Amino acid sequence: MPTELTLTPNDNFAGNWAWLFPAAYLIHILEEYWGGFPAWIARFWGVESSSGNFLIWNGAAWVMMIVGVVLVLWTKSYRWLLVSYGTVCLINGLVHAIASVVTLSYSPGLV
Repeated sequence: MPTELTLTPNDNFAGNWAWLFPAAYLIHILEEYWGGFPAWIARFWGVESSSGNFLIWNGAAWVMMIVGVVLVLWTKSYRWLLVSYGTVCLINGLVHAIASVVTLSYSPGLV
């Protein structure tokens, strides 16, 4: 009887496209960082965070996303993560767009 975790990728349901999530997130982190998101959110919403803390938290989340993609590619039971990643991307984009409209400014990370 086969086990859930195998040493080779499963039936390739997700394929290499699953790696687009960590790639897009890394680009998003860099856009927010270079766009000054910590200063922007402090100015408009009063949420204080240093650029260093911003990078630490987002870097840790990025590593966890990479682990999630590896799990998706190696086991069938983690495929739900792809739906979660897609949902988070959609919500994050909507929040940046709404925040830009509400503040009449560019919310770093919108692109």
